Amino acid sequence: PKRLSVPIGAYSVAARGTAGGPSSLNITLGAGETRTLDLRKLLPTGMELFGPLARWTKKDNWLSRRGGGFMLYERERPLGRISFTLRVPHSRNPFSGGPKTRWVVNYVDRANYVLIEVDEKNFQRSEVVDGRSRDVVRKPNVIPEDDQFAYISVSVRDEQLVHQISRNGQEWKVIDNWERGTAGRRPLGEGKFGFYMPGDDEIALSDFIFQPLTER
Repeated sequence: PKRLSVPIGAYSVAARGTAGGPSSLNITLGAGETRTLDLRKLLPTGMELFGPLARWTKKDNWLSRRGGGFMLYERERPLGRISFTLRVPHSRNPFSGGPKTRWVVNYVDRANYVLIEVDEKNFQRSEVVDGRSRDVVRKPNVIPEDDQFAYISVSVRDEQLVHQISRNGQEWKVIDNWERGTAGRRPLGEGKFGFYMPGDDEIALSDFIFQPLTER
């Protein structure tokens, strides 16, 4: 730990981690006041918290993985914004939505989590409680059929889950804003984020980053 003595006043503390983008925290110190700051909680993190990258196949800027079930992000209380670029799997069957890409939020165990499923045609959200799926919401997908990839943003707060999508990483469109609340229910930030690849399902992504909420 590093100890610093500073005059009374307001300060902005900035930190930068291995995932790139900086994060900052504003604090105000009074006379004789001492503050302990754990800057590790402020730092953006990348793919390293999914475990060894040797488990992934790398080609160009893409990391892909096939099967394995739940692949969880090892960060406690992942409140903040998760973003990644997703390679969109396409189907030649015009009557099918094609292969699904799945991820989970608030994963506690194999019987309790929020499941997101995306294919060429639909975005679907459901909550799995004690092994049973409930509160299923299905919406038309906004990924154009000829797009090869999409930018995804997942914002997690204890009482709210927001999904956005972009074609260029600049202009974002909200596809689902779930104001779930916490009354009588487990906060959304208590469980973990992760991807779900049952059977031989495959996912390919790049530019994964988690930007934590800044506590003030």
